[in-house]
Amino acid sequence: MRNLIIANFFLMREFRYFGEQIKVVRAATPIVIAFFIGVLLQTLFDAGTFVTLLCWIPFAIAIFLGFFYYRFYPLKYDELTDWQQQWQYLNKPLKIGTKDDTFPAGKYLISEHKRLLTIFEKHFEGDNVDIIKGEAPFLITLLGAALYIWLY
Repeated sequence: MRNLIIANFFLMREFRYFGEQIKVVRAATPIVIAFFIGVLLQTLFDAGTFVTLLCWIPFAIAIFLGFFYYRFYPLKYDELTDWQQQWQYLNKPLKIGTKDDTFPAGKYLISEHKRLLTIFEKHFEGDNVDIIKGEAPFLITLLGAALYIWLY
């Protein structure tokens, strides 16, 4: 479960759109999906206060995982499997998360940085890279708005 949370909620997604490098918080996609589910359920089942609260539980959980979970359970470098997250973690300011025992040091840090820089440069060679991942919150919002208008 922790791996799923790390993959979908921690750090940023990077994509290139018309040559511009753009970063989006990874938590945006699950938060927008949870919001979409809450609005859809509340639209379909217009009931009392209890049902309304139940509809918004996924949204509350997504907000907690996206913005507060890391404060209770800090991220370690060893837990990262995505190269983009590793790259961002290595390039963070030193004042953030200096208590991580798994953070690379010395020659290992230099080799990891070179390895990730090579992957980064090869991955973002084109003008449009990973657009769907980056624009997912926007596309889900459009889909949700269309469904809301259609159902309401």
